[in-house]
Amino acid sequence: MSWPQDKDFRDTGLYVGGIFDKGKFTGGNTYGTHKAVKVYYSPDVAEWLRGGRKGELKDGATIIKEMYDEPANQNKKEDNSNLAIMIKDKNGAWDGWFWSDGSGSATVLYEIPLKTRSTQPISVTATLYYQSIPPYYLKQRFTGLREPATLSLQYYVQNLNTNYIDPQWTNMLGVAPIRDWKLKITSVSKNMR
Repeated sequence: MSWPQDKDFRDTGLYVGGIFDKGKFTGGNTYGTHKAVKVYYSPDVAEWLRGGRKGELKDGATIIKEMYDEPANQNKKEDNSNLAIMIKDKNGAWDGWFWSDGSGSATVLYEIPLKTRSTQPISVTATLYYQSIPPYYLKQRFTGLREPATLSLQYYVQNLNTNYIDPQWTNMLGVAPIRDWKLKITSVSKNMR
């Protein structure tokens, strides 16, 4: 690819512990946002970075991350198919980025077996949630690190009642917006025959 790119693979956070054996680290903990990466930048992103990140990126700006096992200095594979693709789209997603793993799939198909036949319409509802704090993410953050910031985050997560609704909002909300750490994105119902 001819786009500007990182000079080499890099970790996205600390890699702590582990044993170096037979030319490879094993048993350590990673505290990055995701796996080690090599990042490719579309020309407009590269220009924005060189310009000190001033202003907003234009829609269509693209970042492609090749992701590898950590730590980055030992896992340089040419046959990698683990990608994170980010395309700037300020109106297309809540965070202003369209995310993809490069697979091109976006279809969700559910088959719902019915125990009996009915002559009456059946209502089917599908709801999409965003897991706001994935359990695996928290487990990574709390394993092995005892720094004040990590301990503080652990305390808040363990003591925050995500099912609580302030009484002044009860009539408007009905249920907590991040109940059980899940944020409802959308829901659709359809009557089927």
